[in-house]
Amino acid sequence: MRITPIFISLAMAAALAACAGAGRSGGAGPLEAVEAEGYADTGGKDPSSARPPALAAAERAALKKAAALFSDDPAAVDAVLSRHSYYVRKSKILSEKRMDNFLSLRARVWIYIDRVRHAVAPSVASSAGPRLVLAVSGDSGAGGETAFRAAALSSMGASFVPAQAGEDTAALTGRAAASGARAAVSVRFSIRPLDAAVGGGLAQASAEASAVVIDARGGGNLAEFSVAAAGMGQDRDAAAAKALAEAGAALGRELGARLGGRLKGEDRGFTLRFSGAPGIDIISSLAAAVEGISTVRRVAVVSYAEGEAELAVYSDKMSPEEFASLVLRAAGDSLVIDGIEASEVAFRYIR
Repeated sequence: MRITPIFISLAMAAALAACAGAGRSGGAGPLEAVEAEGYADTGGKDPSSARPPALAAAERAALKKAAALFSDDPAAVDAVLSRHSYYVRKSKILSEKRMDNFLSLRARVWIYIDRVRHAVAPSVASSAGPRLVLAVSGDSGAGGETAFRAAALSSMGASFVPAQAGEDTAALTGRAAASGARAAVSVRFSIRPLDAAVGGGLAQASAEASAVVIDARGGGNLAEFSVAAAGMGQDRDAAAAKALAEAGAALGRELGARLGGRLKGEDRGFTLRFSGAPGIDIISSLAAAVEGISTVRRVAVVSYAEGEAELAVYSDKMSPEEFASLVLRAAGDSLVIDGIEASEVAFRYIR
């Protein structure tokens, strides 16, 4: 059979595509090599039987490192770990040793770092970002919850992230911290129709709401309180809606009065860039060092790939030169300044 030039061209194109996919997996994003350890019980038998579960444990440990770089929300990290095959391209055992009835191994794991980043930290809060995570539940259905939430946030003047149904306090607080919110608010309301009608045949209803406010950063309770309101309308539904709106507005005013400055916008002080970092462990330690500076309130890793990282730093007002000096002091002698601008400081890792 005679092979025509078009078949040769197609074969060459397929080979080139296969070569490209080996490094980047068809546009799935850059791969980041992360080293981690894993352990498995040998059961007193041939340690080779424990090698696959030990390697799987090392892959999960590496993936957890990558997810924790972008988020400290346990629920978000666990969600990534639950689909670990989607984020891990391959792994290689670097060393192993047997300890009593356990096999310990160290592996290098190649992770789709952008997939991880998008999964756990889809966005970084800005000064106009959410200030609250609000969970509202009640006995009047979704329409009542929506109206109550809208009235509460309107009277308080704060932006918010709606919580998922059924989230417990720990999940709610984790969502607040991951979104950059200052507090998580869990609200439960109830509506009671009033039998006595007023002039013109208007119906009456009362609404009560109790709130627990949790600090998104420390996890402690900031406040617990209740509010009540009444409403009138042409029928019971209209009266209930009016009572809900009044109760929501009262709740919003009370939240604003109790939390005060905690709900104010958080200005992003600086964009911090690192280059030449040998891995995510170094970026994690640098981010922790910067967050330890007394004038820095929060640090979020916005992006990382191939040794290049961008961090959002929320801090007190200061000059970029002063901020750069504080970073150098916190990081020791591992950095040199690459550039300073009005709101951006760049460093190069040298050790």
